[in-house]
Amino acid sequence: MVASGATVTLWDRDAQALSRAASQLGAAASTVQLDLVEHDQVVKATADTVAHSPSKTIDILVNSAGITGPNETLAKYPIDAWHQVMQINLNALFYCCREIVPVMQANDAGRGYGRIVNIASVAGKEGNPNASAYGASKGAVITLTKALGKELASTGIRVNCVTPAAVDSPMFSQMKPEFIQYMLSKIPMARFGQANEVAALVNRFIYGASKAAVIGLTKAVAIDYVKQNIRCNCLCPGTVDTPSLGDRISAFADPVQARKDFINRQPMGRLATADEIAPTVVFLASDESSFYSGEAMHVNGGMTI
Repeated sequence: MVASGATVTLWDRDAQALSRAASQLGAAASTVQLDLVEHDQVVKATADTVAHSPSKTIDILVNSAGITGPNETLAKYPIDAWHQVMQINLNALFYCCREIVPVMQANDAGRGYGRIVNIASVAGKEGNPNASAYGASKGAVITLTKALGKELASTGIRVNCVTPAAVDSPMFSQMKPEFIQYMLSKIPMARFGQANEVAALVNRFIYGASKAAVIGLTKAVAIDYVKQNIRCNCLCPGTVDTPSLGDRISAFADPVQARKDFINRQPMGRLATADEIAPTVVFLASDESSFYSGEAMHVNGGMTI
């Protein structure tokens, strides 16, 4: 997200982990140390983040805090451990959404703007044996995401969640080796996911939602002004070889392979150039497009065939 131009504030209770992450991300990152299961600390962290933000608001919230809890049958599951999993995986996420949604609702002159991405898990859909608390908490995250998304659907705030399979992370230290092998046996690719692969999806969620909003806004403006001889259209290009794309690719662990992957997704087997997009912009700005309004023009090398 930093590579895409975001200014980020990291929240965690581990001061050393915060320091390491901030040093890796550079000047675009700041930190707040808190315990997310304490509601009053989330309230204060929200106010502090807004106060120190260059824009004096919060546009994006990514809820990623979580623990697995012990691997144990439900009948023997420790009560304290069950509550701890729910506190961190569900309640903390609820506290963050509860305090930050009003900040987002005040954005865009009170019309509301924001992007919320909650990290759930495929375990919240499918369940895993000997991990009932984790699966139940992530299932609740999925349902909370749907409920909040419906509550905010008429605003400019979008709420989605990511449900990854097992990702190779420090959370593995909380699991029994046999449970880790069980999870691996369920993955068709026969490997665990990597954090950067999930992060890329989170970033695309936010980017995609923002561009969908642009299309919706384009159509709304076109309807409002169609009788006043004002035309409003938008352009939906495919993947264009630009400095922005270069920044995205450089953020991958293997930029060379990432570039190949981008190219392989293009039906024409290559990226677009800015010179190929510009003529459509000129056309939409000219009198030749006088009978076009509210259109989303695709220049994408066959991606929507």
